[in-house]
Amino acid sequence: MERIKQSKLLYVVIVATLLLTSINSLNVYAEDETEGEACTHMEQVKYQHKAIKPHFNFYYQLLAEKYAPKHVKVLKDVITEREALFKKYRELVKSGKDVGDFYDEAWLKKHDEIQTQFLDAVEKRDDAALKKIVPQVIEHQKELNVLLKKRLKELK
Repeated sequence: MERIKQSKLLYVVIVATLLLTSINSLNVYAEDETEGEACTHMEQVKYQHKAIKPHFNFYYQLLAEKYAPKHVKVLKDVITEREALFKKYRELVKSGKDVGDFYDEAWLKKHDEIQTQFLDAVEKRDDAALKKIVPQVIEHQKELNVLLKKRLKELK
C-alpha cells in the first residue's frame, strides 16, 4: 500500500513539475511581449522557422546523399524552386490577397502516410526502409512545388 502511495506521489510531482515548467515558459514569452519589444509572437515563430529551415534542408541533403544519391540534385532543385515559390506566395500574402491553401486533401493524406513511414524508418535506423522512403519524400516534395505553382497561377 505504501508503494502505491509513493508511486502516486511521484506521479503528482512529475505532473506538477511539467505543468510549472510549461507555465514558466509561457511567462517568459509573455514578459518578452510585454516589455515593449517590436517582435510579435508571429514574428518569433517566423524567425524560428527561418532559423530551423537550413537545418532541415541539410538533414534531408545528408539523407539523400546516403540513401538516395541519384536524388541529391533533384532535392537541391526542389529546395531552390520551393524558396522562389514561397517568396512569391509571401508577396501575395503581403499584398493582401486571400491565398488560401495550396495543397489538397489527397496531397495531405499521402504526406501523412509518407511521413509516418519516414519517421518509422528513421527511428529504427532501417537502412533498407530509408533507401526506399527517402526518394519518395523527395518526390512528394516535388509534387508540393507543382501544387504551389498551380495555386500561384490561379491567384495571378
